[in-house]
Amino acid sequence: MSMRAPFGLGSKSTLQTGMDMLSAELMVEKGSSLGRAGRAVEEALATLVAIDSGEVQGLRSDQVELAASLVWELLVQQEACGVRSAAMTYREYKVPKEVIAKVGSVRPRAGPNAAGVSFLTFIR
Repeated sequence: MSMRAPFGLGSKSTLQTGMDMLSAELMVEKGSSLGRAGRAVEEALATLVAIDSGEVQGLRSDQVELAASLVWELLVQQEACGVRSAAMTYREYKVPKEVIAKVGSVRPRAGPNAAGVSFLTFIR
């Protein structure tokens, strides 16, 4: 059985201790999220290399789009954690220039059921 000191006895209040626990839990989740995003980028870039070498069949352009999307997600996660150097990320993961060129871009959807409205419809 555990005991805790009554409120007011000790160096921290119950609220401070609760906030410390929450902060620690959030830091662990941020780290886990960064790890998952980084592994996804590594896998996408490895698949791109495998497509280039002929080991894996697939459309290269689709893999470049996927890799760029995953790199973008990693950069967003890193920025939320205070890491603001995209250049460092590109260097560490050895992101090809063609993937970097597509980071942050969105492929337009076509067809009558496509979600979203283009801003071009408003300026015509």
